[in-house]
Amino acid sequence: TSQLETVGIDTATAAQAADARDWLKPTEQLPDIILQHVELPVKDGIQPLREIRKSARYSHIPVIMITSRTGVKHRTLAEEAGCNGYMGKPFNFRMLIGQINELTGQRLELG
Repeated sequence: TSQLETVGIDTATAAQAADARDWLKPTEQLPDIILQHVELPVKDGIQPLREIRKSARYSHIPVIMITSRTGVKHRTLAEEAGCNGYMGKPFNFRMLIGQINELTGQRLELG
């Protein structure tokens, strides 16, 4: 069980950006939000974010980048690619829930 599931969020995890695309394509119900790492095994997370923003089907979905790359260079690349939020690791779970609430209009509460 992920920490997100403890506050009532259904989650799906993809090891690579290609896995996430393959999972999203046939899915009827799109996710409310995408949490994405900057460092991915095959590509960095910036290119998949650009692909999300170019897609008519996915471009409206908020994306929060979560990364140990907290420098200006990576933050600027992510912002230019269209991320809605950027959190350094380790991140504060309460702050993450706050960003999810703000970006999705949900009212998730920590117990």
